Amino acid sequence: MMRLHRNLVFACLALCALTSFAAAQGQIRGRIYFVSGEELADAALVKQLDEVGGKDARRFVLALSEEASLPGVDHCLAPKSIASANDRELCAQIAAADVLVVRGGSFMQWYDTVYPKGPSTYLAGALLDHVRKYKTVIAHAGAGAFFSSGVSVPLKDLPNERQRNPRDVYDQKPRVAMGLGPPLLLDCETWPDGSAYRVLHAAWQTRVDLALHLVGELVVEYRREPGVFVLHGPGSALLFDLSHSRRRKRGVDEGRISLLHAGDGWDFVYDRAVPAPEGKPLGRELGKGDERFEVEAPLLRAPAWIERLAALAADDERRHHFTQGERLLELGWDEDSRGFEGREGLSLFALPFRCRWE
Repeated sequence: MMRLHRNLVFACLALCALTSFAAAQGQIRGRIYFVSGEELADAALVKQLDEVGGKDARRFVLALSEEASLPGVDHCLAPKSIASANDRELCAQIAAADVLVVRGGSFMQWYDTVYPKGPSTYLAGALLDHVRKYKTVIAHAGAGAFFSSGVSVPLKDLPNERQRNPRDVYDQKPRVAMGLGPPLLLDCETWPDGSAYRVLHAAWQTRVDLALHLVGELVVEYRREPGVFVLHGPGSALLFDLSHSRRRKRGVDEGRISLLHAGDGWDFVYDRAVPAPEGKPLGRELGKGDERFEVEAPLLRAPAWIERLAALAADDERRHHFTQGERLLELGWDEDSRGFEGREGLSLFALPFRCRWE
């Protein structure tokens, strides 16, 4: 009887969880959209962002710019201006909006404006209140980096930071500002010095388990409840999972990498990648070959990673080794790896990898 009662309790809890998940899927509140670039050429993606919140939603567009006004922008925020960041009228407009769109500027420009040296600004409080009230944010490029849970920033943009190891070729430092996005490091190929190796190195350096690198036009839709992100757009993304990896002195062993497209995402409740609903499993096993390649295209850039991931899934090789100077990238496929054919291309999940940098 006790066991039956316990099973009924678990069943009710599971039903409540599923109901909450379905409710979260059907409503727009509390979502943050991270847009890979300032401007998008994909008409379907632009339309999707324009419809966020519904036709009756009050939308406010805030841009960080030296200009007094810009087309389609409700307010231009002067960079590094304490007076502008303490504008009470601006904060009231943000509070009245259902959907806040932020754009323009780099991570450090936003940081120096919202969090200057000294007391916190009214703008910092207004932005936090907007998110705490489960209102929607659409953040473009550098503004997205500012809202995210972590990015890599060039040392040249951090005047108080110094390169302690003269042999270290990675002149980046991980930084967090608002910390309102999904719990991962965010990077984009079009951002200054953006590279797959850069964000992977930052994840290794900070002990963060997940890092997402965007290639092409993509929007990361973060649903705070139940805790998932979903990709939209024609681009691709590399997701590095270091939760079960071994961080070596100069590299990573036993990591997992996924190649994601539109509809794919990550479930933070179960800590796993989720394929698009329409994705079709590849339905075949790979062989046991072992190939080594010297590559010409820079391994630092994501297109080289994507090209070789696709090649790994297309042939019968079990493991590929790529070298470029002192850098090593080894990609593989095992019993936990999966592949899906989606409308935007081939998605690959949980491929084992190891890498070295010197």
